[in-house]
Amino acid sequence: MTKKILILQLARLGDIYQTWPILNALQRGGAEVHMLVRERYAEACLGLDPSIKVHKLFSKNILEPLFLEPNEAVEKSQARLAENLQPLIDESYDEIINLSFSPLSSYLSYLLDPEGNSTKGYGRFLDGSFAIKDWPSAYFFSQVGIGSYNRLHLVDLLAMISDVTLSDEDFSSRPSAEKEIDILLHIGASQPNKRLEPHFWSQVIQLLEAGRPSFKIGLIGSLGEKGIAEEVQVPLSFRVDNYVGQTSLPELMDLIGKSKLVVGADSAPMHMATLTGTPCLNLSMSSVNFWETGPRSQGSRVLWRSQATDYSPREVSEEALRMIDHLASEEAVVECVSAAAGYKILQWQQNEIEWDLIKIFYFDKKADPYSGYEKVFSSLREINQLALEQLHILSESPQQATAIKIYGQVEELLDSLGRLVPPMQVIVRWISVQKIAIGPAPVDVLVQSHKMIHEDLERYISDLCPSQPLQGVMHD
Repeated sequence: MTKKILILQLARLGDIYQTWPILNALQRGGAEVHMLVRERYAEACLGLDPSIKVHKLFSKNILEPLFLEPNEAVEKSQARLAENLQPLIDESYDEIINLSFSPLSSYLSYLLDPEGNSTKGYGRFLDGSFAIKDWPSAYFFSQVGIGSYNRLHLVDLLAMISDVTLSDEDFSSRPSAEKEIDILLHIGASQPNKRLEPHFWSQVIQLLEAGRPSFKIGLIGSLGEKGIAEEVQVPLSFRVDNYVGQTSLPELMDLIGKSKLVVGADSAPMHMATLTGTPCLNLSMSSVNFWETGPRSQGSRVLWRSQATDYSPREVSEEALRMIDHLASEEAVVECVSAAAGYKILQWQQNEIEWDLIKIFYFDKKADPYSGYEKVFSSLREINQLALEQLHILSESPQQATAIKIYGQVEELLDSLGRLVPPMQVIVRWISVQKIAIGPAPVDVLVQSHKMIHEDLERYISDLCPSQPLQGVMHD
């Protein structure tokens, strides 16, 4: 019997395009695949296999009463939401996979599957409290985002939650096109802190023209970036093709498919290029995490600088020409081996201990002792021992007020340690998400579950810092 699966993807354009390979993989596995997206971003589904059924969440219509009709607004919004979701409920899905990672999406998955028996990803327990349904979602909740140390790409995390193994075939959503454009420059970005100035792009174009006068160069961007495109063109004494604000998303994907190279910041065109197999030169910076959202088309490269103003037009133009000529990189930090295989490191050495800790706590990597962190792990062990002592008391006397108070202070001590020693944030977040995943339960079950978390932590500490043995007693 064919399994019917609903994917919830309520994020923006880039996330929808990064979900395409998951949809293809599920379909390749024989499933009937549906997807729910916000109506505002539904255009990003054009070009999917026609057998994939796309549903729209009319969020503007649902929320409208909250702004325009203060009397009984909540009830009216709830009624509109129920009406929007009823056709999905009627589909009787075998499985709901929430790939949105938002509180709103967790409520929707709860409304569609109140008991949570067929839900993966963020959801809700029967009492309405937040529920994390699987370990990849727990990993996302605790270790993914700006300021984190994650090196797993979002596409790979989506695949883990969906329980599929991606192949290069799953990324190939468009037929190969004849290359008519040498380089497309995406001159904007979804956020101001990812944008490079118009004069920067003008200089890049001038350098490309000086090196390759015959090159066909195009500008791409949204309707709101037309002014930027005009500024870029002012200093130029030659013509570039300006497509900014003049294409639908399917037309933009066609343009990308006809190009030899796309250059720009972390953005939706990079993810569209992954689906057309077009190599990208990604200009990344500390305001994003390229490990999570960089381009995955074969041969793509990532340049990295702390901020946009640290980039040089010459280094960007020279790296672009090296890519066109299939020459080795001089500046890129990573290069994509293939869509399914992901990145190989060229020259990236940052945050090694944080990533090692993530691999130890989430991926069962064997822990090697860390010299130089003995005092930190000793402090962590003391805090953990304090937690275990209080949990032992609570297992025998669940209402012991002093033990409850002291155990409540353990979280504050852990947070303080994480702030003082940033690598410890990885461990603090791991502890936190383990506790969130427990959910509502009788007191004795909660005490035992928390105790198991801290006992696991002690075993990790023993591997990481064996020279600092625990002086207290581990209670059974």
